[in-house]
Amino acid sequence: MHKEHQEFSLESRIVGAFYWRFVIELFRNSAYFAIINIIYEMILKGPVTYLTGPDFYAISSAVLIQSYWLTKWKSHAHRYVFVGNLIGPAIYTVLEVAVEGMSFFSASNHIAFWVFSILIGAGQQLRFNVADDKLKRAVIIYENVLRSTVVYLMYMLLETGGSGIYRSDFEGFFQQSPHQYFIFATIFLGIGFGMADATGERYLALLKRTAAQLKTYSECLLGRKLLEKVILDSSALDLARRNRVVLFADIRGFTHWSERQSPEAVVEVLNDYFTVAEKVLSQQEAVKIKFTGDEVMAVFGDDISAAYAALMMRSSLHTLLSHQGMGLGIGIHKGMLMEGIIGAEHVKYYDVIGDTVNTAKGIEEAASTDEILISLAAASNLFSRFMITGRHALSIKGKSGPVTVFRLLSGRAKAGDGNIKTVHA
Repeated sequence: MHKEHQEFSLESRIVGAFYWRFVIELFRNSAYFAIINIIYEMILKGPVTYLTGPDFYAISSAVLIQSYWLTKWKSHAHRYVFVGNLIGPAIYTVLEVAVEGMSFFSASNHIAFWVFSILIGAGQQLRFNVADDKLKRAVIIYENVLRSTVVYLMYMLLETGGSGIYRSDFEGFFQQSPHQYFIFATIFLGIGFGMADATGERYLALLKRTAAQLKTYSECLLGRKLLEKVILDSSALDLARRNRVVLFADIRGFTHWSERQSPEAVVEVLNDYFTVAEKVLSQQEAVKIKFTGDEVMAVFGDDISAAYAALMMRSSLHTLLSHQGMGLGIGIHKGMLMEGIIGAEHVKYYDVIGDTVNTAKGIEEAASTDEILISLAAASNLFSRFMITGRHALSIKGKSGPVTVFRLLSGRAKAGDGNIKTVHA
């Protein structure tokens, strides 16, 4: 799979590519305290002194590592969120203690880093563990208030020379009017940002759920491969003339069998049938897969994939169908057709139209139980790789002349087909 295709896959479009989720995690959470602390220490020590020392690089490395792991864990392992928020301060502490020794713990901003990370981590863990939406919104507001008050805390430490947490005149510092204004303003701003953040999270979650539902419905109509292609290039659905290989497969004896079965039993067998067929056809990179009743139609870009798909379908479905007294008939033809979106103004669908499709269907209808018939047009490049026999002229309803067909018996397995040495009936 190409790098561009991986980057813009369906999943990355819905949940976000890893790179963008990493950036959001970094600047929205992991690096928040670090950025404020960097500004604080640059003012205390001077930009040149601070940037040429180890502190800046220690805290930057710590939060980058934390952001990486939290980005991975928040996607599937929410139980690690609290621990993940402690990765940054833990790495920072180890690196700084190695340089400064235990004097690292005498700095109030270092202690504040741990306290902030613990409180934020606890809030995020609670948010992931609770189901109540109101409680989740309350936790989001709490996180934003906590982040906003960090600015006030670092300002207080700056005003008191870095030891404000331990000063006995802390109350006196707070009683000053400018300081009161600052703390209340930051708290109310935090509440406002938190309410906006909670509303945004709610609508983002709704958007993701809607996108996931639309993805499911779209995959049912177009197939995963074609849908991913359309996401990258909207013109992929435009009606165009293409050279394709069309495969039709139909269950022999299905109508007679279903006559004696309950609707539930019929649906159960069909679902098993379609599940196996879809897996095989997807492995062989079918451009389009279409199920109608007990009929399967698949469109391929090359004849080799179509031939392997036919052989593997017959082999994979033999047990399921034979136990019910049924079998599979398959027909394959190659030629030009029209492919793309067709329909009326409000009802459209992606399909293939043309004589090639009609001929492939006619060949399939002529195939006996567990027989694969392939036209000369589709088989012309396959004789060196497959066992093909039984050339004869087939009369198809609606065709002005006979169609030359063969029986496809077996073929050597393609690379990547595991331990299978031969594909046959």
